[in-house]
Amino acid sequence: MVRSPLGVAQQSDPRRTRMIRLALFVGLVLYVVTTARGGGLRTPQIVALMILFYGAFWIVGPWAVDRLGGIMGRFARRPATLLAARRLSDDPRGAWRTVSGLVLAGFVAGFFSVAHLDVGGFTYPHQVAVATPGGTHTPGTVRETADRARTLLKQAGVPATVRIRTGDRADESLLLGNTGVTAKISGGPARVDTAVTVLAPLNRAAPAYTDKYFTAVDDFSTGQLRNLSLATVTLSFLVATASAGLTAAANVLDRRRVYGRLRLAGTPLRVLDRARVRETVVPLVLLAGTMTGCGVYGAMQLNKAVGTTINTAGALQLAACVVLGAGAMFAAIGASRPLLRAVTLSPAQEPD
Repeated sequence: MVRSPLGVAQQSDPRRTRMIRLALFVGLVLYVVTTARGGGLRTPQIVALMILFYGAFWIVGPWAVDRLGGIMGRFARRPATLLAARRLSDDPRGAWRTVSGLVLAGFVAGFFSVAHLDVGGFTYPHQVAVATPGGTHTPGTVRETADRARTLLKQAGVPATVRIRTGDRADESLLLGNTGVTAKISGGPARVDTAVTVLAPLNRAAPAYTDKYFTAVDDFSTGQLRNLSLATVTLSFLVATASAGLTAAANVLDRRRVYGRLRLAGTPLRVLDRARVRETVVPLVLLAGTMTGCGVYGAMQLNKAVGTTINTAGALQLAACVVLGAGAMFAAIGASRPLLRAVTLSPAQEPD
């Protein structure tokens, strides 16, 4: 007896996902949003909320795949799409396992690529500070130091605005409330370096300095953290892609009986292959895309909390990761195409 192409997939009674997953997801998301709106959160708390949000998405993942299969089946116009929809509805947990690794990788990439991880607290770019020598804090001496600074900078051809600093608050300049002069340099980092060299004779005991004097250790730590984040994102994509490829191959072997009967019923091999690809690509694009967007949103909230702007270079890295990740995913799924051809090579025989 020859069954219809969809009939061969109707012999099992799949376990349906329950609405309790959606209820838990909504509850956790409401908790995260309510807590985040309260404000005053420190960086570890924001990161913990992001982890909690990902856990909520992990709970609702199979339920979302199940409902996605139903929607695809309702609006399908091609046999491959209809077969993919049935497979998603029949085994939503298996389909979720296939894409869950890349969903996590997308969340990690979206968060760490856009998050601006600078931890320094000084925001005085292009400023050079010179403290007056000890015991010479009289107004006349400070004015003399400022005049000498203007002369030295003019002779070196460095455009700058020199200001006298006496009695300033600790957060108003690089002098941190001490007496001295500051020079606002125009013309880029090279001019700033020149100004530091030119103004060094003003105070031999404490030469001129920039904000790098305070943030050198933080800059080094930030650079190491960025490298670690990039390595984590890359490793996540590699592991997730390999997992998706292995899972796709395992699914072909697990369903070889179904695929063989579909071939026996006259279903072309290319239709089976397209259905196999679509049952992975469609939930991947929707779920991983959503989680990547959530990661970007969380990173933007973190940037806002610490008073920094978006990491432009990281955003470009994210775009590159998305393109490379999509290509690697298609390659991993396509690698099991010969296996599908092998298990359906003799459809007249009952596959085991």
